Amino acid sequence: MNEEGSKSGILLRIVKILFSLLIFPFRLIITNPKIFLVILISSFITFILIKKNPKLLGIQTQLEGSSPESITELVNEVGRIIALPEGESPTVATVTDKEAVKNQPFFAKAENGDKVLIFSAAKKAYLYRPSEKKIIEVGVVSLGKEKESTNLENSESLQKVDESSPSANQK
Repeated sequence: MNEEGSKSGILLRIVKILFSLLIFPFRLIITNPKIFLVILISSFITFILIKKNPKLLGIQTQLEGSSPESITELVNEVGRIIALPEGESPTVATVTDKEAVKNQPFFAKAENGDKVLIFSAAKKAYLYRPSEKKIIEVGVVSLGKEKESTNLENSESLQKVDESSPSANQK
């Protein structure tokens, strides 16, 4: 009986801690509305600035010389080497700073200029070296629940090329 009492006591403490963590933001709003407003406004301004100028975070959505045709050509080139997922157009990124991504196992052998083809629906990513016309690495992509994004897509050392549909351009 004593064990049940100590287990319920521990469980009660855990519930109290979780509850206090959940109500903390609301307590901040009530006790310090000025701090909450400052956080809210600064978050909104940051979002707007990044939306208008993604280069602030080192993100480039369209590289010079990257056209749907060049992306289709890249997909076709990689498709001659390995079978790629069908019915989906990849997100293509370029490795721009190999030292920054070396700590990720997928990029262990990456070099600057390597291309990453990310197929979100198929949950696969391909690291391709155009200079050698070789597949360097193939990996599994883990998707978030809210938004289909990957750790690979969020890396600051990659430049996002395009999300256009190469398959749509071929038709």
